[in-house]
Amino acid sequence: MIIQFSVQNFLSFKEEVTINLASTSYTELKNHRFKTGLKQPKHLLKGAAIYGGNASGKTNLIKAIKFMQDLVVRGTYGKQKIWVEPFLLSKQSRSEPSRFDINLLVNGDIYNYGFVVNKNQVLEEWLFKIKGTKEYRVYERITNEEGEAVVEHDQLTRDEESKELIRLVSKTTRPNQLFINEAFEKNIKSIEPVMNWFSETLEIISAQSTYKKLTARATEEDEFINFISDFVNKVDTGIKKVKTDSVKIDIDSELSDFPVDAIEDIKEKLEAEDRGVIIGSETSQKILLKDEGQYKKITLKMIHHSDDSENIVEFDFYQESEGTQRLMHLLPILVDLHSKDKVVLIDELDRRMHPKLTNTFLKSFYDIANEFERGQLVFTTHDTNLLNTDTLRRDEIWFFTKQENGESKLKSLAEYDVRKDKKIDKGYLQGRYQGLPFIKE
Repeated sequence: MIIQFSVQNFLSFKEEVTINLASTSYTELKNHRFKTGLKQPKHLLKGAAIYGGNASGKTNLIKAIKFMQDLVVRGTYGKQKIWVEPFLLSKQSRSEPSRFDINLLVNGDIYNYGFVVNKNQVLEEWLFKIKGTKEYRVYERITNEEGEAVVEHDQLTRDEESKELIRLVSKTTRPNQLFINEAFEKNIKSIEPVMNWFSETLEIISAQSTYKKLTARATEEDEFINFISDFVNKVDTGIKKVKTDSVKIDIDSELSDFPVDAIEDIKEKLEAEDRGVIIGSETSQKILLKDEGQYKKITLKMIHHSDDSENIVEFDFYQESEGTQRLMHLLPILVDLHSKDKVVLIDELDRRMHPKLTNTFLKSFYDIANEFERGQLVFTTHDTNLLNTDTLRRDEIWFFTKQENGESKLKSLAEYDVRKDKKIDKGYLQGRYQGLPFIKE
């Protein structure tokens, strides 16, 4: 779970911007927080909603955490530049490094991880483990003037053989590479909880994201397709049921629009992959596979009732509304939360969806997170229908504002000391909490 995330000198963030998901003492919606079992913070929020005008910084906050995830998990190659973008509207900031810092709760322990980078190298990097009021250094790394990573460590290992391995890893860590990435490759156990959080627990969904495995999982997992069927039927999309359809095909005819090289590549993969190959766009996903010498195509079908209510009509995925498609690409989040801990960041949760549909999705997330005591959802939105204390806690609501110099500032509704019975949506649209676009006459 995210306790706190800070970023400085990145995209529209000149000065440090921080979002804190430790809960306040507010009494509304207690099921929107969970106990940590720690003295501090005692409770963490299960969600956060981020508001603000266009170009105010909402998406950039998601991009900042995505940048951190990519650099930790994927790393860099050879002499590749680090794809960091400082605040460009200040001459001083353009030449200064960017800073990223996150506090996490992982398996009952608090970790503080962060780094300072420019386009050429990692200048600083650190990992601390916090127990109670004490902070233990796992490691600290700097890049010296010779371009070598210098790592000081206390908690990485104790035996001499492993210490020698760490010294070797330090020497082989490139200036443009994070030590945590290199240490993970060398199987150094102490950094695994944080590394696994970035690679397995954290999921980031952009406004244009689609779920690439939608058809595949609907084909293979009964629980997956049943959940999606029940949900889209319940929210009045007109869909009565979701199913998959398998038909035999002539592979050459099916791939006739593909370049020759691509056709041969797909055929080779079909020979090697028992589970098939996913092709097509996000609105017409299909799986091709070879089964006992016969090529087959699997597609997703939506079942509707005709106007006489007796006959059924099958729709392809692309024939559904964009709002329904967006919803179905988001529903795997709710399915996965039944079986695993997930921290999900969604840019524009309400994109293409009716406010009641957005509200239903959000309520379903909290219901599942409350049932299994896991899961965290941070999202950006323009949907003011969510701005009430029946839907969100006051400390779950955040506002971005754009300053005259172009930089973004972030502030929690909790900082305004708003009463529980206040109409938050009305106050927001009146500009009381800022976060609105300034429109000139």
